[in-house]
Amino acid sequence: VEFWKKIPLEWQCDRDVAMSALTTSHGEVCKHLPAVLLEDREFLLRAVHKNSRTWESLPATVQEDVEFIRKISFYTSWETVDTIFRKVPAFANERVVWMAAFDSKNFSKITVDNLLREFAPISVLSDSEIMSKACSLSRRAFKLVPEPLKQNKEFIRGVLAANALVLLEISTGTQLLFPDLVVDAVPGALRKSLKIDPNVTLHIICLAQKISTELWKTNRDIVRAWFLSGGYFLKSISSHTGMQNLKDDRELLLLLAANFPRDHDPQFFIESFQEASTTLRSDKKFMLDAIKLNPNVFALACANLRRDFDLFLAAFGGTAGDYPYKTLHKTIKVLREKEFKVVLHDSITCFMPRVEKELKKYDDFVKTISYGIMSSGSPLSLLNQGEATAFDYKRRIAEYLDVPIGLQLKMLLNVKNNCCSILVKFFCLH
Repeated sequence: VEFWKKIPLEWQCDRDVAMSALTTSHGEVCKHLPAVLLEDREFLLRAVHKNSRTWESLPATVQEDVEFIRKISFYTSWETVDTIFRKVPAFANERVVWMAAFDSKNFSKITVDNLLREFAPISVLSDSEIMSKACSLSRRAFKLVPEPLKQNKEFIRGVLAANALVLLEISTGTQLLFPDLVVDAVPGALRKSLKIDPNVTLHIICLAQKISTELWKTNRDIVRAWFLSGGYFLKSISSHTGMQNLKDDRELLLLLAANFPRDHDPQFFIESFQEASTTLRSDKKFMLDAIKLNPNVFALACANLRRDFDLFLAAFGGTAGDYPYKTLHKTIKVLREKEFKVVLHDSITCFMPRVEKELKKYDDFVKTISYGIMSSGSPLSLLNQGEATAFDYKRRIAEYLDVPIGLQLKMLLNVKNNCCSILVKFFCLH
């Protein structure tokens, strides 16, 4: 400001120079602008848009001008909005001020709540568009919505679309009134809750408990939406949600296996899938379907199925990382079952010779049949009538001789690589 006072008047009257000074001084220079600029409302409006703190230094005649305040479409600072309402309380009734404030997208959740609580008249709180914008910034703003608006289905639909976590603030009565909106909101609310901290269940417990118990127990679409969106079973919410009936529900357990977030602590998956009944965990078809969706299910199969080659192949035949070492560590710890580690070792040592035998069949096929077809000095070369024909003959012969090819070969190679890594990491066997 002191430097500004010293520069020539000609420079002070230069709009570009003055605008730079206003922006960098948070509007303090405004008090020392030449009269020609102070009378230029368009220039002052541009200055406020660049740094809304400039408004605080404007002449009183400009600050109190309702037409000027209505033209401000963006605020860079929530403090300015707070100051405006304190200096000119009548402006709290101006719809455009609230719309511009919440369109600015730079207000914290606490700021939104505080501004509404302290300054918003009932006309603002009852305005569906303003409150929709407020709720998109802060779910707690929904608490300030008048009851008649809370019963407006289209308003609630729009609010939940903008911020699914508003579901945490919607009363049981409203949920029962519009159960379809709850179903639609569960995926968004759950995904946001899961992202807060992958290693903490507090947030999804809170969400589950905020959803009506009656809806949990009578509306299967909500339960399906929960598991489809990566939710899982927790004992702490079983009585509230009625999820204690999960143990024989094939569909929901398969949804759990397919959609459990891979970046979350596998302990939560293990504890969830343990709810499956012994009958289901002894059912080969069910367990095979579940393992194909999530290899971690293998750890929870009954003992005899852990020694089943088909399940073993499905669990360890994925690409590296599908059955992460972290999960094995956690599985052994959570189950507190020494038998699992023994069975794991036994399964690998039992099935690896079979895997090696299948891979040898492929190697022998490549060295004899495949090489012979492509070699000009071999009688089998007569089968080489072009690349497509040669490939077709090799495929047909491999199928006839039961030689693993394609996806089956890839799975066997993955089993070998994954199991060798497991033996090294968990059993120190090289």
